[in-house]
Amino acid sequence: MDKKRLKNLIDISKHHFNEKNFSYVKQILNKVVEMDPNCLEANEILAQVYENEGNYLISCQFLEKAISNRKATIKTFYRLGTFQLILKDFQAAKNTFLKALEKFGESFEILHDLGAASASLGDNEQALS
Repeated sequence: MDKKRLKNLIDISKHHFNEKNFSYVKQILNKVVEMDPNCLEANEILAQVYENEGNYLISCQFLEKAISNRKATIKTFYRLGTFQLILKDFQAAKNTFLKALEKFGESFEILHDLGAASASLGDNEQALS
């Protein structure tokens, strides 16, 4: 896998993303993900494209790949958990927020949405803590 080629493809995709040429972004980044399935940036951008299209289910699939990368940020975990809440997959959201807390420590946003996911599952003790 040629890191320089991957970076070049990601840079090209960012340009097309800014131009709102999402179909081309998907074409480019799907090739990147084929070459490097754990490419954090490609997975995050693809998630953003599908989010912009309103397809939170596919966005979640790319964010799940992204959080498996050790360089994933708390923002990536938060986006995934938030989309899981939107999709009413409360257990998955709760698990994502718990992983974020384990990895990054306490965050108001994570704790707030963990409470929402827990309450939706009827886990009032977790929701109130």
